[in-house]
Amino acid sequence: MSRVGYIKIHRKIIDSKIFKNGNYIHIWITLLIKAAHSKNSWNYKGREYSVKPGELFTSQDSLSDCTNINRSTIYRALKKMESEQMITTNSTPYGTHIQILNWKEYQIKDTKRAKKIIKASYIKNDNNYKPLKTRKNYLKI
Repeated sequence: MSRVGYIKIHRKIIDSKIFKNGNYIHIWITLLIKAAHSKNSWNYKGREYSVKPGELFTSQDSLSDCTNINRSTIYRALKKMESEQMITTNSTPYGTHIQILNWKEYQIKDTKRAKKIIKASYIKNDNNYKPLKTRKNYLKI
């Protein structure tokens, strides 16, 4: 697995129910990091598996080894995230397929479209938002 690139975490994560539990947020960030950023497929024990962006194949043991959090906490965190409609899970004999819901909405690339979406959300949600051009006087640039 490539360790290149970055993930985005939206500020509204602070309002989610998992934010108050350090183990749960640790597991959430691990899922975001391990999720595929592009379509990928591989063979395992004679069976072909594939994932789309925002999906991953893992196991509770693997997540436990990666995060140093016990399996029962991993299980509860995944169930909580599923009930909060953050992920969907599908268990198989070889691991768990996890899909991060709204992956594309938050991990969108920095294109003109993404910048328009971000700007629109600031304008809609923040009454104090002012474009940088109008703040030059305050910043003395």
